[in-house]
Amino acid sequence: MVRLSSRNFIRSGRMPELHHPNNRRPRGRFLSSPKLRPAVRSRIFVRGLEVPCRIGVSEEERARPRTLLVDVELEVDMEGAATSDDISMALDYRRVRDTVMEVAGSREFRLVESFARECAIALSNLGGVRSLRIRVEKPRAMRGAAGAGVEVEM
Repeated sequence: MVRLSSRNFIRSGRMPELHHPNNRRPRGRFLSSPKLRPAVRSRIFVRGLEVPCRIGVSEEERARPRTLLVDVELEVDMEGAATSDDISMALDYRRVRDTVMEVAGSREFRLVESFARECAIALSNLGGVRSLRIRVEKPRAMRGAAGAGVEVEM
C-alpha cells in the first residue's frame, strides 16, 4: 500500500513524498552497473565542410577545383572518451575532415554520387564507426537552385 505523508509536508514545507514499505532508494553502485545503464547512441558531426574537388561531367567542369559542401554524421561509441576526457579515446573531428579532404584530392570525379560513396567507405574504416551519413552538396549546380547533391547512409 502506498501512502502520502502529509505530516512531513507540514513539518518541512516540502512537497509530500510517496512512501512504500518496500521502497528502497537505489545506491550509486547500481546506477553505474552496465546492465542498468541505458543504451546511448552517440554521434559526432562535422557540418558545412568546404572541400575543393575536381568534379563535373565535362572536362571543362573538372579543369579547376569546385567547392563542395559536406556534412558528416558518424555514430560512434563515445563511452571511453566521455568518461576519461581523453582525446586519444575519441574520434577526432580533424580525422574526419582529413579523410574527406584526402578522398577529394585523390582523383577527379564525374559525379557527386561517386565522391559521396568513396567518402562514406573511407569514413566507415575509421575506428569505432557504427554507422554514418554523409551529405554532399554542389553549390550552384544548376540555374534557379542554391545547390544540389546527394546523401549516403551506411
